[in-house]
Amino acid sequence: SSLTMNYFSTVGTGYWSMGNGLSDIYNGNLTLNNNSLDRIILCHNSSTNQFNGNIHITQTGSSVGTSLSWNNNTGGALASGRTITTGTYDVGYLYLQGITQTGPDAINISTTGTSQVWIGRGNGNNTNIFNGPITITAPRIWASGSTYNNNVTFNKTGAGDSNNDQRQNIFNGTVEINNT
Repeated sequence: SSLTMNYFSTVGTGYWSMGNGLSDIYNGNLTLNNNSLDRIILCHNSSTNQFNGNIHITQTGSSVGTSLSWNNNTGGALASGRTITTGTYDVGYLYLQGITQTGPDAINISTTGTSQVWIGRGNGNNTNIFNGPITITAPRIWASGSTYNNNVTFNKTGAGDSNNDQRQNIFNGTVEINNT
Protein backbone atom coordinates (compact mmCIF):
# COMPACT_ATOMS: atom_id res chain seq x y z
CA SER A 1 0.00 0.00 0.00
CA SER A 2 1.03 3.60 -0.36
CA LEU A 3 0.07 7.08 0.76
CA THR A 4 0.13 10.18 -1.43
CA MET A 5 -0.26 13.58 0.20
CA ASN A 6 -1.13 16.33 -2.29
CA TYR A 7 -1.13 19.82 -0.81
CA PHE A 8 -2.38 22.31 -3.39
CA SER A 9 -3.25 25.83 -2.27
CA THR A 10 -3.34 29.21 -3.96
CA VAL A 11 -5.08 31.29 -1.28
CA GLY A 12 -3.93 31.92 2.27
CA THR A 13 -1.36 30.08 4.32
CA GLY A 14 -1.39 27.13 6.62
CA TYR A 15 0.58 23.94 6.73
CA TRP A 16 0.03 20.20 7.02
CA SER A 17 1.43 18.79 10.24
CA MET A 18 1.83 15.05 10.77
CA GLY A 19 3.29 13.29 13.80
CA ASN A 20 2.40 16.28 15.97
CA GLY A 21 2.46 14.66 19.40
CA LEU A 22 2.18 10.97 18.60
CA SER A 23 4.51 9.24 16.17
CA ASP A 24 3.26 8.07 12.79
CA ILE A 25 4.02 4.78 11.07
CA TYR A 26 4.11 4.74 7.27
CA ASN A 27 4.03 1.09 6.20
CA GLY A 28 3.95 1.75 2.45
CA ASN A 29 5.59 4.12 0.02
CA LEU A 30 5.01 7.78 0.84
CA THR A 31 4.70 10.50 -1.81
CA LEU A 32 4.58 14.16 -0.77
CA ASN A 33 3.50 16.69 -3.42
CA ASN A 34 3.67 20.27 -2.17
CA ASN A 35 2.28 22.97 -4.45
CA SER A 36 0.96 25.32 -1.80
CA LEU A 37 1.81 28.65 -0.23
CA ASP A 38 3.22 26.96 2.86
CA ARG A 39 4.74 23.63 3.94
CA ILE A 40 4.32 19.96 4.74
CA ILE A 41 5.87 18.79 8.01
CA LEU A 42 6.27 15.15 9.03
CA CYS A 43 7.59 14.11 12.47
CA HIS A 44 6.44 17.54 13.64
CA ASN A 45 6.59 16.92 17.35
CA SER A 46 7.41 13.21 17.78
CA SER A 47 10.60 11.18 17.75
CA THR A 48 9.79 7.54 16.92
CA ASN A 49 8.16 7.88 13.50
CA GLN A 50 8.68 4.95 11.13
CA PHE A 51 9.10 5.08 7.36
CA ASN A 52 8.77 1.48 6.18
CA GLY A 53 8.45 2.40 2.50
CA ASN A 54 10.25 4.70 0.09
CA ILE A 55 9.77 8.47 0.40
CA HIS A 56 9.34 10.54 -2.78
CA ILE A 57 9.00 14.34 -2.56
CA THR A 58 8.03 17.04 -5.09
CA GLN A 59 7.66 20.76 -4.50
CA THR A 60 6.68 23.51 -6.94
CA GLY A 61 4.83 26.82 -7.18
CA SER A 62 5.23 29.15 -4.19
CA SER A 63 5.72 26.43 -1.57
CA VAL A 64 7.73 27.37 1.50
CA GLY A 65 9.10 23.94 2.27
CA THR A 66 8.82 20.28 3.12
CA SER A 67 10.35 18.90 6.28
CA LEU A 68 11.05 15.43 7.60
CA SER A 69 11.18 16.46 11.28
CA TRP A 70 10.64 19.91 12.71
CA ASN A 71 10.95 20.59 16.44
CA ASN A 72 13.88 19.72 18.69
CA ASN A 73 14.47 16.01 19.34
CA THR A 74 12.06 14.79 16.67
CA GLY A 75 12.53 12.42 13.76
CA GLY A 76 12.13 8.87 12.61
CA ALA A 77 13.70 5.75 11.14
CA LEU A 78 13.94 4.90 7.44
CA ALA A 79 13.67 1.12 7.09
CA SER A 80 16.35 -0.99 5.45
CA GLY A 81 15.77 -1.42 1.72
CA ARG A 82 14.08 2.02 1.51
CA THR A 83 15.26 5.35 0.17
CA ILE A 84 14.42 9.04 -0.22
CA THR A 85 14.11 10.59 -3.70
CA THR A 86 12.84 13.80 -5.26
CA GLY A 87 10.91 14.56 -8.41
CA THR A 88 10.36 18.14 -9.58
CA TYR A 89 11.56 20.21 -6.63
CA ASP A 90 12.34 23.78 -7.64
CA VAL A 91 11.41 26.11 -4.77
CA GLY A 92 11.65 26.38 -0.99
CA TYR A 93 13.49 24.21 1.48
CA LEU A 94 13.77 20.50 2.06
CA TYR A 95 14.73 19.67 5.65
CA LEU A 96 16.04 16.19 6.43
CA GLN A 97 16.40 16.25 10.20
CA GLY A 98 16.39 13.52 12.81
CA ILE A 99 16.40 10.71 10.23
CA THR A 100 18.11 7.42 11.06
CA GLN A 101 18.67 5.29 7.99
CA THR A 102 18.73 1.67 9.16
CA GLY A 103 20.02 0.12 5.91
CA PRO A 104 22.86 0.73 3.43
CA ASP A 105 20.61 1.93 0.58
CA ALA A 106 21.56 4.89 -1.64
CA ILE A 107 19.74 8.19 -1.19
CA ASN A 108 19.68 10.54 -4.19
CA ILE A 109 18.12 13.97 -3.83
CA SER A 110 18.14 16.50 -6.65
CA THR A 111 16.52 19.94 -6.57
CA THR A 112 16.65 22.95 -8.88
CA GLY A 113 15.49 26.57 -9.13
CA THR A 114 15.69 28.49 -5.85
CA SER A 115 15.46 25.46 -3.56
CA GLN A 116 17.70 24.64 -0.60
CA VAL A 117 18.43 21.29 1.03
CA TRP A 118 19.19 21.20 4.77
CA ILE A 119 20.70 17.94 6.03
CA GLY A 120 20.80 17.84 9.80
CA ARG A 121 19.84 20.70 12.04
CA GLY A 122 17.60 23.06 10.14
CA ASN A 123 14.70 24.26 12.25
CA GLY A 124 15.24 21.80 15.12
CA ASN A 125 18.24 20.38 16.93
CA ASN A 126 18.08 17.04 15.13
CA THR A 127 20.98 15.14 13.62
CA ASN A 128 20.79 12.38 11.00
CA ILE A 129 22.52 9.04 10.64
CA PHE A 130 22.97 7.89 7.05
CA ASN A 131 24.30 4.37 6.49
CA GLY A 132 24.07 4.29 2.70
CA PRO A 133 25.75 6.48 0.11
CA ILE A 134 24.08 9.84 -0.25
CA THR A 135 24.11 12.27 -3.17
CA ILE A 136 22.61 15.75 -2.84
CA THR A 137 22.38 18.01 -5.90
CA ALA A 138 20.86 21.42 -5.16
CA PRO A 139 21.35 25.17 -5.64
CA ARG A 140 22.17 25.51 -1.93
CA ILE A 141 23.16 22.76 0.50
CA TRP A 142 23.34 23.12 4.27
CA ALA A 143 25.19 20.13 5.75
CA SER A 144 24.44 21.01 9.34
CA GLY A 145 24.86 18.04 11.63
CA SER A 146 24.80 14.46 10.36
CA THR A 147 26.80 11.28 10.58
CA TYR A 148 27.59 9.79 7.18
CA ASN A 149 28.69 6.16 7.42
CA ASN A 150 29.18 5.80 3.68
CA ASN A 151 30.26 7.91 0.71
CA VAL A 152 28.82 11.42 0.30
CA THR A 153 28.54 13.61 -2.79
CA PHE A 154 27.37 17.22 -2.58
CA ASN A 155 26.75 18.93 -5.94
CA LYS A 156 26.06 22.64 -5.40
CA THR A 157 24.46 24.13 -8.51
CA GLY A 158 23.45 27.67 -7.52
CA ALA A 159 24.68 30.97 -6.16
CA GLY A 160 24.75 31.86 -2.49
CA ASP A 161 26.22 30.26 0.58
CA SER A 162 26.26 26.58 1.37
CA ASN A 163 27.87 25.57 4.63
CA ASN A 164 27.58 23.61 7.85
CA ASP A 165 25.89 26.42 9.81
CA GLN A 166 28.47 25.86 12.58
CA ARG A 167 27.26 22.28 13.14
CA GLN A 168 29.46 19.20 13.25
CA ASN A 169 29.26 16.55 10.55
CA ILE A 170 30.97 13.18 10.86
CA PHE A 171 32.14 11.61 7.59
CA ASN A 172 33.12 7.93 7.70
CA GLY A 173 33.50 7.50 3.93
CA THR A 174 34.71 9.42 0.91
CA VAL A 175 33.40 12.99 0.60
CA GLU A 176 33.11 14.68 -2.78
CA ILE A 177 32.06 18.33 -2.99
CA ASN A 178 31.37 19.88 -6.40
CA ASN A 179 30.47 23.50 -7.10
CA THR A 180 29.10 23.84 -10.63
